[in-house]
Amino acid sequence: MGALVAAWGNPSYSADAGYLLHLGRLIRSGSGPVLDCGSGLSTLVAAKLAAGRGEVVWSLEQHREWYEHLAGVIRGLGIGNVRLWHAPLRAFADFVWYDLEGRSLPPRFGVVACDGPAVHRSRWPPHLFQAWRVGVVPRLQQLGIPFDHILLDDEVDKRALGVMARWEASGLSLEVVETPSGRHILGTPSPPG
Repeated sequence: MGALVAAWGNPSYSADAGYLLHLGRLIRSGSGPVLDCGSGLSTLVAAKLAAGRGEVVWSLEQHREWYEHLAGVIRGLGIGNVRLWHAPLRAFADFVWYDLEGRSLPPRFGVVACDGPAVHRSRWPPHLFQAWRVGVVPRLQQLGIPFDHILLDDEVDKRALGVMARWEASGLSLEVVETPSGRHILGTPSPPG
């Protein structure tokens, strides 16, 4: 998997090999469609594995140029089970997430892969920059869309601690997963009651 990450050639934004392997295991052993926050190599890996179960990958991309590039890659590879959306970021009350106004997502996801969005200090006020990738869980909860597992890449980012605190407060059980290529966070909804 490390060779695949290197061959993809987008080292600043690609998920690490351990994250991709964990994502693959969750997709293969789970059920339901996949939500991919931040498109790229993770989209292609998820699509290949989800296709084996007849599932679709819903992938969100904030940058128009990268969206167009990846759309071309998907077409060129003949991948038919990806719904790639260009979705610029928008501010909600206390976080930033993809703008999906007027679009509908499936009623549930088996796996949510959270390797985006990229929230830059230069664009957003400090409280939204610090919230980083918090938004996926509260937005899905607001939309009434449950999921079985969520993976958060880039655990080394200092903002990850704040994300973990918010997600735990919203009912997720979290654990940091160590791999030879890095660390990421696995979250599962806590059972009700």
